[in-house]
Amino acid sequence: MLAPLPTRAAAGGAWIGDEQAPTLRHGGRDYHRTLTPPDGLPQGRVSTVSWRYELLPLNTALQAALCHRRHCVPLAAARGQTTGFAGLPVAGAWTFHFGMPGEGQRLAPRLRGGPLQLIVNYTTS
Repeated sequence: MLAPLPTRAAAGGAWIGDEQAPTLRHGGRDYHRTLTPPDGLPQGRVSTVSWRYELLPLNTALQAALCHRRHCVPLAAARGQTTGFAGLPVAGAWTFHFGMPGEGQRLAPRLRGGPLQLIVNYTTS
């Protein structure tokens, strides 16, 4: 009888970034926040990414996206998870982009930025 060959499981981990979301004061502008992984992060590939942000008062016209290495994923909600970055290198900056329609028009009320969090899960081999 043959014994099964041992398999090598992929190791992994996660890093968490916390920041304050920007306050949006005008339409038609790109407001952004960039989070970078901690120093000494092992080389790995992204598996899933979770996020949450707070911009109050809630506004259905808000446009939000998360970008990493020239790849952007629209964020349809203030919190969620995506596999849209799966396979990309975990190293490098991650940038949240926020905007409202309008060409420089002052927002009334402005959207006050609150907590912003990013959780990047990755695998190493």
